[in-house]
Amino acid sequence: MQAIDGYSVLITGGGSGLGRGIARYLAARGAKVTISGRRAEKLRVVAEEIGPLCSFVAGDIKDEVDRQRMVEAAVEHGGGLQGLVNNAGNMLRGPITELAAEEILDLFNVNVVAGMRLTGLAVPHLEMHGGAVVFVGSGHTRRAFPGASPYAASKAAVEVLSQVLAAELGPRKIRVNCVVPGAVPTELNVRAGVAADAEANEARLQSMQEDHPLGRIGTPEEIAEAVDYLLRAEWTTGSASPTSNVAWIARCRSAFAVHNGVRCMRSFGTMNRCLKRGAAQISIKSILGAVHGRASGKQSSSYHWRCIRSWCSHRAPVFRRGRKSGSWRHTG
Repeated sequence: MQAIDGYSVLITGGGSGLGRGIARYLAARGAKVTISGRRAEKLRVVAEEIGPLCSFVAGDIKDEVDRQRMVEAAVEHGGGLQGLVNNAGNMLRGPITELAAEEILDLFNVNVVAGMRLTGLAVPHLEMHGGAVVFVGSGHTRRAFPGASPYAASKAAVEVLSQVLAAELGPRKIRVNCVVPGAVPTELNVRAGVAADAEANEARLQSMQEDHPLGRIGTPEEIAEAVDYLLRAEWTTGSASPTSNVAWIARCRSAFAVHNGVRCMRSFGTMNRCLKRGAAQISIKSILGAVHGRASGKQSSSYHWRCIRSWCSHRAPVFRRGRKSGSWRHTG
């Protein structure tokens, strides 16, 4: 791992949410942090809160001149540039039939193009120090939320972009990774109108606790821990790193639970609860039958078959498959 003391890093979107949390975490450990964003007052508050190890530069990430100023400010403050965190982003939601092309392009300009260009501007400085770039992805690439197609598509582009840049910049000794947060409180949902205010947003996110194996949502500081590793780990590049196992559970959320022979639509979280309450055995064919409301699973889709088999295998310490019955018995 590269040393964090004196590590110079530029964090976009540093005035709130994940950017603020990452800046606080790194500076508390000795890094020289430069934060950027459009709202100078918010940036000033964060910089004053952190102290002399943090400087800020106000600007629009979509503007090329402002992007150049951000890089120059980070180089001046840190005596060079070793890390770049492309955290700034926006959200757009709406039915596919009502989305305007201009709005979609503006979102991609913020979430994808801006990070690409800023990375390009930072490369000459990063390669002098064996530096790193971290993009911020989203759990929207692991679970489909209706109405979120523009945002999900932009974050999927960011994940692929990080892999391509890892291959492109590797010969220049620059590492590129993408962190994929689960549910974490930020103001992004409020700005996008998904939640009315911070309190409503918190309540919305808390409702997702069952999607996370640890039974709770994350914090900006916990995302910062992952970002810190990806910035300084010298043999990690090209990864898209989820910060929880929400990805797997959410992807298979459409499966069904069977408890004491009763077919009922449930998430895998509910299936877990059913088992804890005493269901001794789950018949895969019964589950597949429940998917289509049939007693037999012969006509069920291969997708659900794969989901359920993967789920049972994932629960290996708890389940053992019967050799003859084709069932998975609850042994834990």
